Amino acid sequence: MVSVYQKESTGFLHGAAEQLPVTIVEPDGVGEINMGCGWYRVAPGKECKLHVHQRKTETWFIVQGSGLLRLGDDEVEVSAGCAIFTPPGTPHSIRNTGKEPILFVDVTYPRIGRDPETGMPLDSTDLEE
Repeated sequence: MVSVYQKESTGFLHGAAEQLPVTIVEPDGVGEINMGCGWYRVAPGKECKLHVHQRKTETWFIVQGSGLLRLGDDEVEVSAGCAIFTPPGTPHSIRNTGKEPILFVDVTYPRIGRDPETGMPLDSTDLEE
């Protein structure tokens, strides 16, 4: 048996990363799956601002669009088909430099909850306003 549920949008994170609804499918009876995932959009000219996670690894899979990624002290152009691995403690951001929205899937390990008042991940610190 499996559980199927809708993960609703919490709005925007880290500036202009718009969280989109996603349907989650998980097996029943195996205990907690200690991974998280999300579906995000960054509009042309907008940015998911520089932020850091202290306890989780984050992986972004770019499925549409292009932009400038900052990972630690480095910057690199990324586009659809890129997988970006961010270990704990590594500042990261992405700015949409293209003409279409960037769409990316975000997979995290371990799964860390959100602040019930702000909706922000408990493990996130924004480094830019």
